[in-house]
Amino acid sequence: MSTDQQESTPKPRSIFRKEALEQLQSPEQLEQLLQVTNRRSWLTLGVFVVGFLGILLWMLFGRIPVAVSGEGVIIAPGQVVPIQATYSGYLEAVDLDPGDEVFAGQVVGFVRPTDLSANGADIEAHPILSMHDGVVLEQTIASQGFVTAGQAIGYLQKKSESSHLIVLSYFSERDGHKIRSGMPALVSPVTSAPEQDGSLIAQVAKVSAQPASFESVAALVGWPDLATRLLGETPRIQVVLELRSDGATPTGYQWTSGQGSARPIASGVSTKVKITTGHIRPISYIVPFLEDTH
Repeated sequence: MSTDQQESTPKPRSIFRKEALEQLQSPEQLEQLLQVTNRRSWLTLGVFVVGFLGILLWMLFGRIPVAVSGEGVIIAPGQVVPIQATYSGYLEAVDLDPGDEVFAGQVVGFVRPTDLSANGADIEAHPILSMHDGVVLEQTIASQGFVTAGQAIGYLQKKSESSHLIVLSYFSERDGHKIRSGMPALVSPVTSAPEQDGSLIAQVAKVSAQPASFESVAALVGWPDLATRLLGETPRIQVVLELRSDGATPTGYQWTSGQGSARPIASGVSTKVKITTGHIRPISYIVPFLEDTH
């Protein structure tokens, strides 16, 4: 092939620009790209290491609260009294709705004895009187029911100048034996909305060493039916809680959420109770033998 033919043959065109190829072949440009890549890698690695160390430290030295839950009732000690029938017979015209206010000497119903008079006529019905001022908690025997002399037909919360309230709470034996005096507690009355009002702040005042007996609870609350509901069918440890006072709230007690509920805290209100018994390290969930509830 002649020289003229070689010179006339077109050279193949590159798909890359000449300037781009020169930049990639430049040692200075390669060093710059390498430095940027290394800097980003170290930054990513640093963030990962810091995050890992933070999680590790939290798992080793952090504390998660451990709590036990139970049922309870707010009461004024010694202020619940029975309304008693004075004669044996059938109840008549009994009107004891929960929440009704009654006064000492007020007639709340009648008892008609089952015996007949000498001439065969029915004996006149005898009135049942309230012995105290107070608020009705419950009527235990309906009208036309038979009662014996001295039997309670209902229960009354006495009025008192003292507004001191406590919370009687009950826990399973397993949970109850973890509780100690001074431990913090949260009390949620059924009459409030915890998500809106928060919970009452309380403290453990006393813990029974043995499961509570029906007789002791009934004597404390003055209301056998309530004692039955609180104890249930399994042994229960009784825990007495003191509510924390706060004169700036509508209820007179401190809440976890601002002013708390606007509804008054009354004796006889059922509650949910949660007591913090200690704190545990997060790593204990992974390595149980490292458990520490101090």
